[in-house]
Formats: sequence, structure tokens, C-alpha cells
Amino acid sequence: MYRPSHFKVDEQEQLVQFISENPFAILVTAIDQNPLATQIPMEMLIINNEFFLLGHVSAANPQGKTFNIGATAALAIFTAGHTYVSSSWYEKENVSTWNYRSVQVKGIIKPLLEDDLRAHLIRMQAKYESTQTNPRTVETMSEGYFEKQVKGVLGFKMEIDSIEGSWKLSQNRNEKDFNNIIEQLDKLEDPNAKEISNEMSKLCKR
Repeated sequence: MYRPSHFKVDEQEQLVQFISENPFAILVTAIDQNPLATQIPMEMLIINNEFFLLGHVSAANPQGKTFNIGATAALAIFTAGHTYVSSSWYEKENVSTWNYRSVQVKGIIKPLLEDDLRAHLIRMQAKYESTQTNPRTVETMSEGYFEKQVKGVLGFKMEIDSIEGSWKLSQNRNEKDFNNIIEQLDKLEDPNAKEISNEMSKLCKR
């Protein structure tokens, strides 16, 4: 991950929280040097002070084959809001850019055992159904339905080697430019721009 010093984020607690708040990621693996990628929600588990990413894909997804070919290197990319930053907002002539927050996780991927896959799916279901008026959980499904669906997915567990973050939020700009970028982003009717503006404003309060 390219991370100029201004934008590096290495605080593990902050990165884990980011993943928890932005769990929909891109999983990248490869077969015979052919890269494969799938966008899926992932779950981070901490077991005996070790960090793991868990997830699943459709059994029909070719990427699932990479879970069973030994120690397969994998990359998971998590992102949040992002926005264009115009150079017209700078005091002096410069180039335009893009602000964003991103976390990349590297590790070795292995298949999830069936019992662990069930537990993972139940946790994910409970988490995301908790805000629903009539939650659809294993307990509310017809008999045998959950087990039937489990057979249609392949689960994985990534043993994490590294977690790196990059918060590119104009930290390299002078104070006047930085504040003007926030002001200009606030004028835009764009949720992504608002999110980045809020994250930049948090930097001012530290």
C-alpha cells in the first residue's frame, strides 16, 4: 500500500474500528497468476490476541477454489468515503487530487470448517438483522432452510500478516488551504464529500 508519511495510519485499534464500521470489502486472491476479486462483507475476529478476517462467497464463485490450494496469499481492501478535491481551492497553483480513507489487510487464506462457517453466518446474520423490525434469523427460518443455504457458500479464514491504513485528508496542505477544502466540501450535495469534510474537521480537534 502506497502511504506517504502525511497519510499513514498505524494505530491498530483505529484500523480495527474502521474495518468494523466499513465491513464491505474487496477480497483479492489469484490462481496461476490470474487475479480474482469479489466484493463481500467480512468479519474480524480476535482469538488469543491474533487477528483473523472471516467471510464467504457463493459456492459457484471461481474465487472459492483459492481457499483450498494451500497457503494462498490474500488481500482485503476496505474503504469509506472519498471525494474529488479541486486545485482551484488552493491559495497557490497546484494539481487537483482525491481524498479518501482506506485500509488494506494482507494474509494467508484457508477454508473455514463447516461448524466455523455456520457460526460465522449466524453472527453476521444476527449483526445485520438486529436493526430490522422483524429480524430474519436462524430461529425464524423454516426447518432445514439455514442448513440448505450453508451448502451454497464457501467460507474462508484469513490469518492476518499486516494491517495498513491511509487517511488522505489533505494533511500536507497549509492551514488556509486545509480549511478552505473543508468549506468547499461542505457546500457540495454529496454524502461522500460531507464524510470527508467531517473526517478532516476531526483532525483539527486533535
